[in-house]
Amino acid sequence: MNAKEISAVNCYLMALAPSGRRSMKSQLTQVAQLLGEESIDEIDWHKLEYQQLVFIRSKLQEEEKSVNTINTTMAAIRGVVRTAFKMELVSAEHLARICQLESVRGTAKKGGIALSLEESRKLVRKAADAEGPKGVKDSAVLMLMITTGLRRSEVVALNLDSFDFDRRRVSIKGKGGKVRYHDISGVTLKRLKRWAIERGDTDPSSPFFTKVLKQGVSDKRITVNSVYRLVKKQGESIGIKGLRPHDLRRTYISLLLEQGNDLSLVSKAAGHANVNTTTRYDKRHVNAQTEAMRTLTDSLGKGLGL
Repeated sequence: MNAKEISAVNCYLMALAPSGRRSMKSQLTQVAQLLGEESIDEIDWHKLEYQQLVFIRSKLQEEEKSVNTINTTMAAIRGVVRTAFKMELVSAEHLARICQLESVRGTAKKGGIALSLEESRKLVRKAADAEGPKGVKDSAVLMLMITTGLRRSEVVALNLDSFDFDRRRVSIKGKGGKVRYHDISGVTLKRLKRWAIERGDTDPSSPFFTKVLKQGVSDKRITVNSVYRLVKKQGESIGIKGLRPHDLRRTYISLLLEQGNDLSLVSKAAGHANVNTTTRYDKRHVNAQTEAMRTLTDSLGKGLGL
């Protein structure tokens, strides 16, 4: 494809990080379907008018989408129109009209799941029960994600030279090209070393996590979709439906906070630029509130003699 022939929607998506690209493409695909088309390429996004955006927002509300989902979807559309403006496909007046559409107001729900310590153990143990190298690889992936909070795209991108087993750390290139380091010790280190032996390849630039086929360990890198399927399947195997890779990141953050670690420290460990982002991952509140209320009730009841 000639670079000059790239559409506004594809130009917008190409400018995003891989993880954000998948999410925004999914949102825009749903919008295309609301407008009667199957794919994002069948919509002239830069020609959408203000009233069409009002229609889209209204439909999403009728479908009872969350406040976050609706506002993220509308932000994606505005992002495409801004890109179209930069490509000189729309006027400044048209862009201004599109950007005047108000966001949906309401309380944003804290989505996602955070596993308890025991649930985390069950998840890893179940994966490790599989025979052969598959059990080793799957349990290593899960253990690494729970104890480092890596995003699935970061796990997939790891090469052999990302790991320094002697210094017990893994280096991760995160959003914006920033490099951070995570400690890998205990069971996580043992699982990773075991998988390194199973995979066999000693080329430093080779992918660390590779596919396990019927005929043995492949040299093909695992995909973000395979990580998604792994987490979902193993979650269901221990009775937790709808578990997603990002829930293991929530688990990592919540467990660190439950152990009494400082919020700013946890934020840095998670690779967040802002502590406010970290608080959105904090799932301690439900259990903590329940425990606090029970403590209050018990304390009050001790002196009542009822």
